[in-house]
Amino acid sequence: MKKNFLLLFIGLISMFIFGVEVNAAPPSKLNTGKVTNINEYVSGYKAYLKTTSDNLHNLYCEVANLTFPSNKVITLKDEVDKGFTYILSKKPNTGDKNKDYYIMQMAVWWYKDIVTDTNNNLSTNFKNYCTNNRSSHDVCNRIYALKEGARTYVEPRGNITFSTNTVNFTEEGSYYVSDKIRVSTSNLTTKNNLLLKGAPNNSSIINNTATSTNGSGTFQIRVPKNSVKPGNTISFSVEQEGKYNTYSAYDYYYGPNYQKVIYDVLYPTSHPTYKSKVLTLKVPEAPTPKPVYKNSLTVYKVDQDGYNLRGATLSLYSGNCLNRVCYSNDLYATWTSSNTPKRFKDLPRGYYTIVETRTPTGYETAKKDLIYIKFIDENYSYTMINIKE
Repeated sequence: MKKNFLLLFIGLISMFIFGVEVNAAPPSKLNTGKVTNINEYVSGYKAYLKTTSDNLHNLYCEVANLTFPSNKVITLKDEVDKGFTYILSKKPNTGDKNKDYYIMQMAVWWYKDIVTDTNNNLSTNFKNYCTNNRSSHDVCNRIYALKEGARTYVEPRGNITFSTNTVNFTEEGSYYVSDKIRVSTSNLTTKNNLLLKGAPNNSSIINNTATSTNGSGTFQIRVPKNSVKPGNTISFSVEQEGKYNTYSAYDYYYGPNYQKVIYDVLYPTSHPTYKSKVLTLKVPEAPTPKPVYKNSLTVYKVDQDGYNLRGATLSLYSGNCLNRVCYSNDLYATWTSSNTPKRFKDLPRGYYTIVETRTPTGYETAKKDLIYIKFIDENYSYTMINIKE
C-alpha cells in the first residue's frame, strides 16, 4: 500500500517541504476532481483550484488556455523538467491553501513560458507587474522567487570529500598514528562507517568525530608497529560510501484539447556514491646496533720510536708455547702488520702466544710473548716493538 509522507529534508535540496512517495513509482492513472473557483490574488489574473478526486493532491496545469479534464481518468505521460521539481519542493505555507495553490499555479505557468520561450500562459503585463512590485506584493514576491529558483535550479548530488593535505604518521609508543584527516559529506540520505582497505593487520580508525548524523568531522588512523617491517613503504586507503536521492515529478494527460497536468508528488531515486583517500606510511629503517666486543684484543706493531711498522708477519697461537715449539694445530690467526692495528673480538679466555715469523728489513726480530685474556667483556691491547739493527 502506498503511503504519503510530508517530510522535511534539511540539507538535501535546500529546505524542501513536499509530498514524497516513498519506495514507489508514479501511478499509471489518476482520477481528477472538480475545478474550484478561487480569489484573484493578483488582481485581474484568474486561476482555479484543481485536485485529484480524493481531494488529497493538487494538480497544476501546464498550459493556461486549454480545458482541465474534470472528473476524468488521466494517464501518466512524462517526467517533467527539473525546474518544476524545484517549484513542487518549495510549496508555500501562507495559511491559506487557495493562496498557496494560486502561487504554485502561476509559478508553473511562468516557468513553462521560460522553457518554451513564449508568453502563452502569462502575459507580459503580469510578468512585468509581479517583477516590479515584488517588494511590496507578497504573492508576486513568492511567484517570482519560485520562478527564479526553477530557472536557475541545478539538482544537487550527494558528495563526499576528504582533506587533500599530505598525511604524516608519527611514532607513538607501539603504534604509528596519522595526522588528523577531515571528511565531509553533503546531501546524503545514508552514510556508511569509514572503512580501511589494504591497511596493515590490526590497523584501526580512532578519534572519529564524523558521525552518521553530522556527516563531517575528523579522524586518525593507528597502525601497530609490529604489523609493518622496518624500511618498508606501505600504501592503503580509507574509504567512505553513502547514498543520496534525486527527485522526479510527472505530468498526466487525458486527450487533445485538454490540459497536461503536473501531479504534486515527488518520487525519489537512490544513488550510491563513493570516495577514498590513499595514505602512505614510510616505516624508518631499524637502527643499526653498535657492535659489542667480548674479550677484544688489539695488537699494535711499532718500532722503537712508536711508529706503526708494516710488513711484519705475526702469528697468534692458543696456549702457552713460550718455552716450546708452537704447534700448527694451535694456530689462532696469522696476519701481516699494516698502518692500523690488528683487532680480534670474542676471544675465549685463556693464554695466547704471539710470534713474529717474518721481520721487516732493518729490524731485529721481536721475541715471542705471552698474552693472558682473563675476563669477559674486557678490551685488551698488546704492543709488539721492533728494535732497529
